[in-house]
Amino acid sequence: MVWLSLHQFYKYHYTTINKVIKELSLDDENELYKIVNEVCVIKGFDGKYQLFAGDTTSTFHSYSSCLEDRGYVYNAMEQISFQKKIKIGYRYSYINISGRKDLKSSHWSMPCSIDRVSTDEKSEEVLLSQLVSVFARGFFSKERLNILALDSGYGTAKYLGKVREQQEVAENLVSIVALRRGRKVWESYEGEYKGKGSPQIYGTQYYLRDATDGAKLGLGTKVANQTICKTYRNSKQKIVHIELSLWQKMKLRTSDGIDMKKIAFSVVRVRQIDSETGEIKGRPLWLAVYGNRKEEVDLWDVFQLYKCRFDIEHYFRFGKQRLLLNDYQTAEIENYNTWHQVVAIAYWFLFAASQDVEHVCMPWENNAKENDQNSQNGKQNNQRKTPAQTQKGMETFISTFENIVTDPKSRNKGKGREIDTIMTKRERYKVVRKGKKNNSKSKTNSR
Repeated sequence: MVWLSLHQFYKYHYTTINKVIKELSLDDENELYKIVNEVCVIKGFDGKYQLFAGDTTSTFHSYSSCLEDRGYVYNAMEQISFQKKIKIGYRYSYINISGRKDLKSSHWSMPCSIDRVSTDEKSEEVLLSQLVSVFARGFFSKERLNILALDSGYGTAKYLGKVREQQEVAENLVSIVALRRGRKVWESYEGEYKGKGSPQIYGTQYYLRDATDGAKLGLGTKVANQTICKTYRNSKQKIVHIELSLWQKMKLRTSDGIDMKKIAFSVVRVRQIDSETGEIKGRPLWLAVYGNRKEEVDLWDVFQLYKCRFDIEHYFRFGKQRLLLNDYQTAEIENYNTWHQVVAIAYWFLFAASQDVEHVCMPWENNAKENDQNSQNGKQNNQRKTPAQTQKGMETFISTFENIVTDPKSRNKGKGREIDTIMTKRERYKVVRKGKKNNSKSKTNSR
């Protein structure tokens, strides 16, 4: 990362990079987010929704023994089949706001909140605390409906049952969460109360499947409250047929001490149909739509909004490959937390300049003339460049600024350490390995 100090626009010594990161405090980070929130205006998805996405990403520190609270994290990039897809490092929870206007826009997903998931925390708990900070920072829109898209890791009672406790957030938020294929859901019981015992809450049990397998009744066999079929062109300009089915007033069982009896959500099944044969391609996608204002979200918009959730994965890849997100080496965990904030601010500034930079195409790249023509058309239409195109043209763009920064003055060499100074060694930390859960039920039954 010290190679950044060799850039023509950075005129200070390479040691100042670490000093600046160390001096950044939490108040400074909040102030930076306040600035970018005011400067980088987000118009929202089609002007009707304000789309957010949440997920966790892993950073690897296998040989940084001075960093505390390291654990075993998932490594999705491992391609060798006989090696385990785990490494030693940290997990960070992100909530990003989408910079898209529609499905054809560039994959911009800007971080609004970043928090490290410690070894004794769950990602659902950290995400809920982040939603409060995002709401307090003013990222929630007052004119548009706020949508949060999450993957199947959050389709549990730990999130769906806890998000309603944050009243200010729950009133202005609708969650679209993927559900694990094959899990159990229950329809709400709507029969008459016979006056004996507590009223029945749960009705028929279903599995998130298209067909019934023995005693496992598939939800696909139940008549849907609404079904639509639409055709659209994907990013590869191929015609795709999508079938969406909606089931309302579905519930989950109480788990982990979280009461789910009063929580009802809608289940949406997404299936892709072959345009030639009419057969179903692949496995269906099951989505849960939860929130006080979930009826305001159109069924087709549910699919489109969740489809844009993958933009946060583009940010993780771009941050690690192009913005040195995983390359900062430090022995202090506070500095590494701050480095995530610095990368996020750099990505925000790329978003702010994405409409002003010129398209830079190398002579050896294919279709150079077509790219130049597309860049001119995009400039006339004031379209945003992609993050990679914006970063490629940033050096030329920054060179047009007025150079008001004066060169730093050289100072005399420092005195250094005194003679016989003994430096204390840093403390070494072991990798935290989670143990097995205590099965209290089996112990009581054995007695």
